[in-house]
Amino acid sequence: MSIKDDTFFAMPINIPSAKEQDRIALFLNAIEQKIDKQRSLVDALKKYKRGVTRRLFAQEKGSFETNLQIVSLGDLFPFIRNGFVGTVTPFFTDREHGVRYLQGTNIHAGKITDDTVYYVTKDFNAKHSKNILKRDDILVVQSGHVGECAVVGKEYEGANCHALIIMSNGGNCFSDYVAQYINSEAGNKQIASITTGNTIRHILASAIADMVIPIPSLEEQKRVAYLLSIYDDRIAKEEQLLSELEAMRKGLLQQLFI
Repeated sequence: MSIKDDTFFAMPINIPSAKEQDRIALFLNAIEQKIDKQRSLVDALKKYKRGVTRRLFAQEKGSFETNLQIVSLGDLFPFIRNGFVGTVTPFFTDREHGVRYLQGTNIHAGKITDDTVYYVTKDFNAKHSKNILKRDDILVVQSGHVGECAVVGKEYEGANCHALIIMSNGGNCFSDYVAQYINSEAGNKQIASITTGNTIRHILASAIADMVIPIPSLEEQKRVAYLLSIYDDRIAKEEQLLSELEAMRKGLLQQLFI
């Protein structure tokens, strides 16, 4: 698409008085400064959390108070498998008659989101019972933004899923701790080393099982996971405020320049 110079310069625009233009510019500049400040805060919080996780997950015994073991995910999660892969659209239904059906798009920033949620029939869910999620399962994105993971909470227990790796806890570790490790810089490096594909990146459940992770005592795992969750909650709160400011700016621009 293109536009001729003459057409572009002939476009009419509404011009208020010079005084009004100054007021509008000052107001918009103030919003821009607020947005820049908020964006810098979000970036600083993320950077600080990366530094904390880098020190915690350095796989050095000095990083933890208790004895540290290096254990494979396959040993910690004895039931690692793929979610359903195939055509599922004929089995979609509404919320009232169905069961939640999670996909890779529902895993973001270490959490399960309800941005776009589908529902499948109860018959489909029963037929694919091995993919029914339990509390403390870990879901790992298998294709696209591979490696991002989240822990299944109470609200998603009983749901089913599509093309996700499901890891069921064997009881010897704290799922939130493991998810924090997988989503950390150290975990990302391991994920990158076992990812295949050039156009569409992909990871196998068997490769996930071979990943290794530093494991301190169960109590220390809980303390670490709790500490990192505090950073996650603060980051999510500040990101939400940033989104609201950007939406406000967009709305004001639309109103001012109609």
